Amino acid sequence: MSQALDAILGEPDPALAFLRLEEHYRLSGPNERAAIRAGWDFGRRWSIPGLDYSDYDRIIFAPLTGEDAHGLDAEARIEARLTYHAIENARSDFRDTGMDICLCYHAALRAGLDVVRLFQEAAAVSEDSMAAQLRGIFRWKPEVKSLWAMGFREVLIENGIVFEWIGNRDDYYDLKPGHLDHWGREVRD
Repeated sequence: MSQALDAILGEPDPALAFLRLEEHYRLSGPNERAAIRAGWDFGRRWSIPGLDYSDYDRIIFAPLTGEDAHGLDAEARIEARLTYHAIENARSDFRDTGMDICLCYHAALRAGLDVVRLFQEAAAVSEDSMAAQLRGIFRWKPEVKSLWAMGFREVLIENGIVFEWIGNRDDYYDLKPGHLDHWGREVRD
C-alpha cells in the first residue's frame, strides 16, 4: 500500500477521507486503482458525497448551484459519486448501483452538467464491467432510465432536488392508459 493511501486511511473525517481517496484514485495508474478497488472499504467508515440517502424515500441532491459544506459544487459531487462506483465496483448490489447511477444521471442533467463527459471520465478509471455499466446508461431507452421507471419522481426544493420514492404509494400501480409502467412500457387499455 502506498504512503499516500496510508495517509488517506488515517484521516479521521469520513467525508474528507473519501474526497482525498477519490482524488488519489483518479490520479493513480491502473495498478494502484486495482489495489484500491481490491481493498475497498478498508474496514473503515466513509461518507460519499453526491446524494443524501439519510431517508430512502427522499434522496436529496443539494445544493443544485453553489457549494456544499465541503466546498464541492454539483459537478464535483457527481464526479465523486461516480468515482465511488468505480472504486466499489458494484460489490454491494448491482441493481442498487444501477439505480444510484441513474439518479446521478438525472441530478447531472438537472444541474446542466456535461453528463456524457462525467460518465466517460468515471468509466475511464473503472474496471471493465463497471465501465460498461457507466457507459451503458447512454444506450438505455429514455423510458427505461426515466425516474418513473426507477420508482421515483423529481421534486424541486429551494436549494436542490429531491428524488421522492413513489414505488411504495398505494396509487403507484393504478396506472392509466398512456402511463409508463415500472419497466418503461406504455400502458394500454
